[in-house]
Amino acid sequence: MVSKPEYIKDIEDGKPFSTLELDVPDDFSKFLDGRALTTVFTDGWMDFETGELKTRSQIYLTKQSFYLYLFKDCVDKKTLVIYYKEEQLNELKLFIRQLLKTYKNGTTNSKGIKRKD
Repeated sequence: MVSKPEYIKDIEDGKPFSTLELDVPDDFSKFLDGRALTTVFTDGWMDFETGELKTRSQIYLTKQSFYLYLFKDCVDKKTLVIYYKEEQLNELKLFIRQLLKTYKNGTTNSKGIKRKD
């Protein structure tokens, strides 16, 4: 189990979140940045030589009030932890299915494979 970020601890208000953990591809952060999500926290740094902003972790808020905590836990692996209230479990299942389907369709289409619409 991943240690809980301070941002999440601060908003729990005595009612702990349930969690769902997923290993995701390295480009998943770009996918999330293109979604209708609000970034509520970023932990990053800037490369001195290039001036490029790098991100260690980000927390996104969804319209359904899920918190998506995306972080890099080793060189080539990212983990997505979703924080949700237990009464949101059914809604979360639908959200995850749709999110992963959209990601998979986007990566398939970007590789030059044509969809059959």
